[in-house]
Amino acid sequence: MDPKLIGNKIRELRLKAGYSQEELASEICTQAQISKIERGAGYPQANTLFYISQKLGVDPNYFFDIGTTPNLDYVTAVKKKINDLKNAFKYPDILKIINREFTNPLFREDKLNFQFLLWHKGIVEFEYFKEFKEAVDTYNQAFNLTPVDKYWSDQQIEIALSLGSAYNQLNELNRALHLYDRIKIEIEKKPLIHDSRIHLRYCYFRARAYTRLQDYRESIKLCEEGIEYCISEQTQKFFGELHYQIGYNYELMGNWPKAIEYYEEAKTIFHLYKNHLYDNIILEKIKTLSEKSSAQPSN
Repeated sequence: MDPKLIGNKIRELRLKAGYSQEELASEICTQAQISKIERGAGYPQANTLFYISQKLGVDPNYFFDIGTTPNLDYVTAVKKKINDLKNAFKYPDILKIINREFTNPLFREDKLNFQFLLWHKGIVEFEYFKEFKEAVDTYNQAFNLTPVDKYWSDQQIEIALSLGSAYNQLNELNRALHLYDRIKIEIEKKPLIHDSRIHLRYCYFRARAYTRLQDYRESIKLCEEGIEYCISEQTQKFFGELHYQIGYNYELMGNWPKAIEYYEEAKTIFHLYKNHLYDNIILEKIKTLSEKSSAQPSN
C-alpha cells in the first residue's frame, strides 16, 4: 500500500465532511496520529483505518484499494459510467468506452480491471450484436483472467451468470443449469457477497432457464425466492422482472387470471421505478389475456 495515497484521500474526505483532525480522531486515535496518517508518514493500522472509514462513510476496503491502485478514482468513475450505461441499455456507448480504455495501463495492467472490460465487451456482443457464441468466448476469457483461490470472486460469479444467460439463449439449457448449480454453490460458500444483485440475477436467470424447459413450477419458486430477497434487502433490482416472469409462467400454464394479476403487478413496479422497457409488451399481454378470459365460457 502507498501510505501517501491513503493519507491524501483521508484528508480530502475529512475536509469534505467538515471534520477537524481532532474531531476525526475522537474515540479512534490521537490527533497526532491523524496528522501522521494524512502526511503519509508510515502505515496506519487496519483497525484504525476501519474506524476512520466508518466515520467518513466509505467502505472499509476503499482505503486498501486506493493504497494499492493509483488513480482509483478514475477507474471507479469509468466503471460507474459503464454500469450506468448498461442500466440504460446504451450498449454502443459502452463499446466506445471499452475501445478507449482497452490499452489504458490502469485497465490493461490490472487483471481485475481488465476483466471488467472484457466482461462488458461480452455483454455488448450478447445484448447488442446478438453474437451469442462470440459472447461465450469472451465471457470465458474474462473469467479465466483471474485465478480461482478458495472462492470465486464476486466479479467471476457475475461473469458466470452472464455466461449462463448466453447458454440459455443458445438453447444449451442443461449446460446453463449445470453452471447455475456451480454458481449456487459458490454463492452459498462465500462468507460475504458485496452486491445483492448477484443473488437476484441468479434467481432470475435460472428461473428463465426453467421456463424454457417448461418446468414452470420450479421457475415460479425461484422467482418467489428472488422477490422475498428483494423485500428483505430493500432493493428494487429485478423486482419487476421477477413478477413479470411469474406472470409469463402462468400464461404458459394457461392460468390467465393469475398471469394477468402478476403482469399488472409488474406493470405497477416498472412504472414506479420509471422502467419503460416492458410497457408495450405487458399492456399487449394483459389485453390479449383479458380478451381470452372474457371469451371463455363460465362454469
